[in-house]
Amino acid sequence: MPISLLGVADFHVLEVAGRRVYGFGSEYKTRQARFLTSADGGKTWRERKVPEPLVSLAVHPDNTRQLVSAGEEALHISGTAGATWRALRGAPGLLAWPRADRLYVAGSDGAVSLSADTGRSWRKVGEIGGAPAALESVTRDRLLAALHDGTIKQSRDGGRTWTVRSSP
Repeated sequence: MPISLLGVADFHVLEVAGRRVYGFGSEYKTRQARFLTSADGGKTWRERKVPEPLVSLAVHPDNTRQLVSAGEEALHISGTAGATWRALRGAPGLLAWPRADRLYVAGSDGAVSLSADTGRSWRKVGEIGGAPAALESVTRDRLLAALHDGTIKQSRDGGRTWTVRSSP
């Protein structure tokens, strides 16, 4: 049974951390882009402004009010559950944040970079071997990436090497 925003919002980016839910998408009727946050599991929502339309979002694993977002142009960080944002260095892409010292970004070219300091600095750690459509962390060092052709790739060493887990 749906409890929230059925027929109202179409989320393109959705992240859940405990009772907090963050969603970026569009309103069904107007197609207006919106970033919504909920602190009660999606029962009530607040609209927040974002610096640019979101492509990806990651929530700090120990602080659900801290977020890193990626748009098409830049990375941004919020320590206020999306109420305020500031720009980060680094190229945008798909984000995964399994541990406080393990924030990953996978660029559209398949390059994977790691930040151990909440996005202040980045170092390239590997290559997926294709353009990612999705990136998820399973554990501290285990990542999954879905490619646009339907291939699922896996890294068990923090993005350094990738193997095919399944293919279409």
